[in-house]
Amino acid sequence: MSDENALVVTPQKIAVAAGGERIIRLITLSPQQKETTWRVYFESVSEDIFSNEVTRKKEKSAEVGVSIVWGALVHVAPNTFKPGLIFNSTTEKVINNGTVRIPFKEVGICDTSGKCIWKKDNSTIYPDTEVRISAFNSAPKGSYKIKYINWITNTEEVMTLPTQ
Repeated sequence: MSDENALVVTPQKIAVAAGGERIIRLITLSPQQKETTWRVYFESVSEDIFSNEVTRKKEKSAEVGVSIVWGALVHVAPNTFKPGLIFNSTTEKVINNGTVRIPFKEVGICDTSGKCIWKKDNSTIYPDTEVRISAFNSAPKGSYKIKYINWITNTEEVMTLPTQ
């Protein structure tokens, strides 16, 4: 918890009876400038381990156990929602220079009149990463568009990609 960019899960240990529920809080210690993503794991443990009263059996026996671990992907929104993508025509990659991830559903290859041919492509580009999109290739006379999900407002939006 000494890192100000940390995600705190509280409480760290809980006991939940069968059919019961408990609230777990996920807290960031400081406002984020860019979206951060965390994977939080929840693991079941026996009562002995939970209460730190482990006793060893001296008799010989064989036991089979199944351990189930649940993992949740947690996205922490930044202070400022700023989607931003650029197409680099040299590397033919799309670069996310915004503050949030862009989960897109379709890519459009558009001609100079603005008419686009849309192709399905389910990808997600996280801030400060780049991805090669197979449907894109350098077309200096045209432009590219992406239909993406704005996960803050839960709406579908279209973005024209500037070329670099």
